[in-house]
Amino acid sequence: MIAGMTGLLGMHWKGKRLPDQALRALEQSCPQARLHVHTVGNHQGRAILPALTGDLNLFSISFEAKFLLGGGVCYQWNFQNLKRVLLTCVNLRRLSLNVRGFHEGVKCHIPLEDYIPLGLINGERPPPLEELEILDYPFGSEWDGKYYRIATIGYPLRGNEEDYWAETFDWSQLRRLRESDFVRLSPKLAPELTAPTEVEFDGSLSRRSLWDREDELNTAEEFSLKLPVPALEVSARTTRNRLDCNRVIQVYS
Repeated sequence: MIAGMTGLLGMHWKGKRLPDQALRALEQSCPQARLHVHTVGNHQGRAILPALTGDLNLFSISFEAKFLLGGGVCYQWNFQNLKRVLLTCVNLRRLSLNVRGFHEGVKCHIPLEDYIPLGLINGERPPPLEELEILDYPFGSEWDGKYYRIATIGYPLRGNEEDYWAETFDWSQLRRLRESDFVRLSPKLAPELTAPTEVEFDGSLSRRSLWDREDELNTAEEFSLKLPVPALEVSARTTRNRLDCNRVIQVYS
C-alpha cells in the first residue's frame, strides 16, 4: 500500500511494532516522507526502536516511559536502542523525552542511583536538532564519593551529562526548546543557541512549591539574557491554586 503512495509527505506512528516492510517501502518509494514516531512505555519501545536504526525517513521521535523500581535492565535495553536511533538516523530533527518516575517523590533507592540512560561519550551526538522537548530525563553525573544521587553509579564521564550535551551537540539549528522544571539543561544551552524562535519553561508538571515555581520564572528571564541572539518568545508557565498562570517575556533586538 505504501509503495503506491509516492506523493506521501508524512507518516505518524504510535503504538505497536512498525513492520519492517513498511519502513522499507517508505524509504524506497517515499524518500521525501517524514516519519514521526511516538513510543510510550517499555513494551512499545522494545517493539519499535530496534527497527528504526539507520532509518532515513525518521524526522521526529517521542520517547515516553515511566521508571519502575527493579526495571533497570529493561530500561537500559530501551535506552541503548534509542541511542542507536539518535546516532544513525541522520534526518532526525525533533526529539522529545519524558522518562517519568525519578522526580515524582520516589525515594532514592539503589536502582535509581544506577546510571542507565543514553550514555553518550567520545563526541557521540545526534544530528542537529530543530526541536527539543525534555519533560523529564535522569541526567547522569559523576559520583562525588560522598552521596549517592540519581543516575550516578556507572556514569561514564566526569562532570554532568548536561555539560556533555551542551558542549558536544550541534545546537546551531535549534529553533524550539521546551523544558520542565525537573530539568536544568537550558541554562547551559543558552550561550550556544543561535537560531531560537521559541523557548518554554513548563513548571505546571511538577509538585514543587510555589516559591520554586516563581524562581522558575526568574530563571526564564535570566535565560533570555544569556542568549547570543534574541528569541522571538521566551515563556514560563507555572500553576497557582490549580489555575495556570502565564507570564510571557518578549525579547527584542
